[in-house]
Amino acid sequence: MEDTVLKGSGNKDALENAESIMKRAIETASDFLTSKPLSAELILKQLLKCNPENHQALQLLGLVNHRMGKNSEAVEIFESALEMEPENADNWNNISLAYGGLQQHEKSIECLEKAIRYNPNRYVFYNNIALQYRECNRYDESIASLEKALSIQEEPQIFINLGGVYGEIKDLKLAKECFEKSLVLNPRCSAGHLDMAYTYFLMGDWSMGFKEYQWRFDYHPQLQHYLRNYDADRIWTGQSLDGKRILIYGEQGVGDTLQFCRYCRLLKEQGAYVILHCNNALNNLLERFDGIDETINIDLVHKSDVEFPEYDYQCAIMSLPYLLAVPSISGEPYLEPATTKFKEQIQSKHGNTFNIGVVWAGSPAHPSDNKRSMQLKNFKPLEATEGVQLFSLQMDARKRKYGWQTYGIGEDQLSDFQPGNTQVVDYAEDCDDMQLVDLTQMIQSYDDTATILAGLDLVICCDTSVLHLAGAMGVPCWGLIPYNPDWRWEIDGNTTIWYDSVRLFRQNERDNWPEVFVRVKEALDEKLLA
Repeated sequence: MEDTVLKGSGNKDALENAESIMKRAIETASDFLTSKPLSAELILKQLLKCNPENHQALQLLGLVNHRMGKNSEAVEIFESALEMEPENADNWNNISLAYGGLQQHEKSIECLEKAIRYNPNRYVFYNNIALQYRECNRYDESIASLEKALSIQEEPQIFINLGGVYGEIKDLKLAKECFEKSLVLNPRCSAGHLDMAYTYFLMGDWSMGFKEYQWRFDYHPQLQHYLRNYDADRIWTGQSLDGKRILIYGEQGVGDTLQFCRYCRLLKEQGAYVILHCNNALNNLLERFDGIDETINIDLVHKSDVEFPEYDYQCAIMSLPYLLAVPSISGEPYLEPATTKFKEQIQSKHGNTFNIGVVWAGSPAHPSDNKRSMQLKNFKPLEATEGVQLFSLQMDARKRKYGWQTYGIGEDQLSDFQPGNTQVVDYAEDCDDMQLVDLTQMIQSYDDTATILAGLDLVICCDTSVLHLAGAMGVPCWGLIPYNPDWRWEIDGNTTIWYDSVRLFRQNERDNWPEVFVRVKEALDEKLLA
């Protein structure tokens, strides 16, 4: 039997057809890179079976693996691409992204230096190396690289990144200037507006801050489900509320709801019936609050058919300060426990000690939890203080997994954050010898927590919901704040306008909690002697 041989135009047509198919496969995989990475991976693997030396497919497959957090695999793929084209600047940029995802920032920097050497005119390379310098706390080099990127091409995101670096070193004036420049280039850049809001907040300009903070819905995709489920035609923008039903929703964390529910009183004063959509752990506590008539709990993320009680208007809780145009913020307490009997119980067992409730870690889902949470062993000097008893209010003491990566594939996508490689942290490590009284078995809701807080002499905690609850109740509380604080605590100072009973202890040095606890111990000794 003779072999069939393709000849002439037929052979050429088949070749062109194959090239056309591969080109379409590359285009489709590229389109799927962000939205459907698994589909993109499947397409690229099939293409590489047919053509193992397709350099563009290798690059894309490496980026897909990086996107999905499989950075070790991404490094291997990019190494194969580099073997084919060792002087390809994009190859070095791409492998740097994978090393960054593995938290090997110095290695990532080395690769980006090579990318810049082979192509010194790509502003995205300078942007990407600046992000890695920032992770290594090499802020001067990060700033210089971003300025170099801007000298090649001015892009809103690069100004935002530069402003972010200035913000991290607490130069809010220069940070604000950068965000303003990003908005000159793109007045509807939601990231620029939101970073501007945070800058105003940290500077104490709450009016301008809350105005810019309205852009959060355009920026955060996780807030879109609220916009889809609430009637957009009934959004409250300041209309008369006399005799109207208004549905307020806590759009973010429990701490945010506790902090901003105070504004519901002002809605009541305007004649509104106030319904609060909140976490069910807040029900009993907030239904007693005189600013709220009714609470509801509906899971908008996992439920498709949602029925709300009748309402005339709806509004996000953190928009209330802006819409109500409140001239000043009061730090007076506004929440109360269901009972004060726990005070009697604790006095009967621990009447001879100064009783302190402690929380050392927030929710691991918080994007900055690894910065705000701390090792429990930092509390050991407080526990060893004569006449002091510590009580644990820590609801989740398990080991934490943190994961992240920086992702940037080109001029059209300078930065993005996706789940990446994980780091396991045990905040209770080396603390088996501590004699804390565990009160968490008593806690089923924030009403229970409020009852406990009312019976303690002091609360010392990281920046989490317990801090807000203590402040809202007027319970003495010492808040432990990281070097780069959350926007609500401003940039410096040991007091906060939000809560009269809260004293802030800030990191003077990045990630240095032991030094903070030296000052906490000194303050506790002074308090015990008073």
